[in-house]
Amino acid sequence: MTSTNAGRVALTGADNLVGGQVARALCEEGIGVRALVPPEAPRWHLSDLAIDWRTLRNDEGEAGWSEALHGAGALIVADTQRWSGQTGQAAEARQRSVARLRRVLDAAQRAHIPRVVVVSGEQTLADGSAEGAARLPEDFGSPQTQGLLAVESELYRYVAQGMNVCLVVAGLPLGPGDVRGDQLGLFAPDMPMHEGVLHPCDARDLAQAIVAAARKGRAGRRYPVLGKPVPLEKLTELLDAHGGCARPAASKRHWPPDWALRALPLLSDQAAGELGVRSRPLALTIRDTARWYRQAGMLRY
Repeated sequence: MTSTNAGRVALTGADNLVGGQVARALCEEGIGVRALVPPEAPRWHLSDLAIDWRTLRNDEGEAGWSEALHGAGALIVADTQRWSGQTGQAAEARQRSVARLRRVLDAAQRAHIPRVVVVSGEQTLADGSAEGAARLPEDFGSPQTQGLLAVESELYRYVAQGMNVCLVVAGLPLGPGDVRGDQLGLFAPDMPMHEGVLHPCDARDLAQAIVAAARKGRAGRRYPVLGKPVPLEKLTELLDAHGGCARPAASKRHWPPDWALRALPLLSDQAAGELGVRSRPLALTIRDTARWYRQAGMLRY
């Protein structure tokens, strides 16, 4: 995948933190981006970039997807976290997520896209696992987690068919560009204090890993890309030192997410090393995140 011989990269999820940073990383390398987003998707956070925006409904049929992917040199799927929708049922979340994956990858096959990267989330990783062993499905687990697990499992059916598709398992993303405010709770004054560690990862580093996977990832390979483990107490110290005294302008979901706090650290050095990705200091991520939120009017003093 290069700017000269791969055509545009088709990207879903440009309207979220990680996908937006993927779009920015690709544009900075001179690679064209075709962003496939729902009608209501925000775009202002990428207004400085020359992006080919294409609108696709959640129930878009084969013809729409085939047209959107035509001529793309690679496909990056970075919106899987939303596929389970608002359902409270694990079985329904799995069904919805697998149906969406099939729709996208079937269209990619018809469009003869040579490389595909699917982005999943850290919540699929088993506690205490080295290099990211997956959790087992549960009928009573979190619907979003169960949907992601189903996506990861279904992916290997396409690998068996010869599709060049790999998986990046993204750690808890932080950083500038969180247009939906999903991580605003980081700056809430009443963050609960619990024992355990988090694996926050700068979304810009995740984007570099995802782009690297699109360039050189091996078919069927699962790449967990996590930040260094940090105790919640240490995180609050870094927030005090580098986050300023601003607070969220509006109430958002509680932070950290329940799945993010672990009793034991996870390891992802091997995957990050294969993709050639280095994590920037968490203090820098916190500083840049706070600055972006302030400029976007999401934090107030």
